[in-house]
Amino acid sequence: MYVVAADTPIKTGKDLIARLRKDPKSVTIGFSPVLGAHNHIAAGLLMKAAGGNARDLKVVAYKGSADAIPNLMGGHIDLVTTAAGNVAQHVAAGRLRIVGVSSDRRLPGPLADVPTWKEQGVNVLFGAWRAIFAPKGLSPQQVTYWEGLLRKATEAPEWKDDLQKNVWADAFLSGDAFRKDLDQDYADMKSVLVDIGLAK
Repeated sequence: MYVVAADTPIKTGKDLIARLRKDPKSVTIGFSPVLGAHNHIAAGLLMKAAGGNARDLKVVAYKGSADAIPNLMGGHIDLVTTAAGNVAQHVAAGRLRIVGVSSDRRLPGPLADVPTWKEQGVNVLFGAWRAIFAPKGLSPQQVTYWEGLLRKATEAPEWKDDLQKNVWADAFLSGDAFRKDLDQDYADMKSVLVDIGLAK
């Protein structure tokens, strides 16, 4: 999520991109928990997609989104990159506005009207995910068993409730499809971390 205060002159993702292209330092971006974390990378990927360098961003790292979001609402920073569940309540109350989503499709529920970056002509695809890894050497039968068990878990009512509560998208991946996503995430993250001087 790329979130701004409701009263900011940045009304859309295109407004944000225009500001970043004109003067990256004119947008103070808050995130948590540290420099180089996934929310920092999300901001860097947006800057790269805008044609700039992640090193040129003006960023502030907070201990948590619970610190960043009040600073956004108070006008101390211009943008926060965070998970949907952290801001959905403030968006519904009209205090915050989401200007872009870096997923491959719109989020469900109350945020279904928020356009993805791709819909706005910006090539940013990045997000947080949860995974279960196993040690090397599992037999094909073991892999099939665990993939089936985990897929079944995603059909449970408790799983569906958690997705809705946190405004998460259900995107179960395994095998080669998951490996492909991991490789792409690694390349994207490394490109930003190199730009900001945290990787070589």
